[in-house]
Amino acid sequence: STQSRSSAASDVYKRQAQSDSLEALENALKQEGLTLYQRGPAWGVAVLDSKLRFRLKTLGLDEEFKLMLQQYETLEDRQKELNALRLNKSRGISRE
Repeated sequence: STQSRSSAASDVYKRQAQSDSLEALENALKQEGLTLYQRGPAWGVAVLDSKLRFRLKTLGLDEEFKLMLQQYETLEDRQKELNALRLNKSRGISRE
């Protein structure tokens, strides 16, 4: 597929808004022929059937992506806390 910088940015932006985890985002991007990569602190997207690579900063998506990663981590932490509370409750342990 022919992937330009603007279409890659549009695909990443659209899929990022629809995803609730990094794994879900990666799976959605694969459907668009893209994959995420990380090189040092920089994240980017690579076109699967070519050698094209675009850094998220170049696409203007790096700050939004960092916020999204923080949200994913917060959601994962909350889910772990809920699971621990459920486990304690099922064991008959209460928090007081």
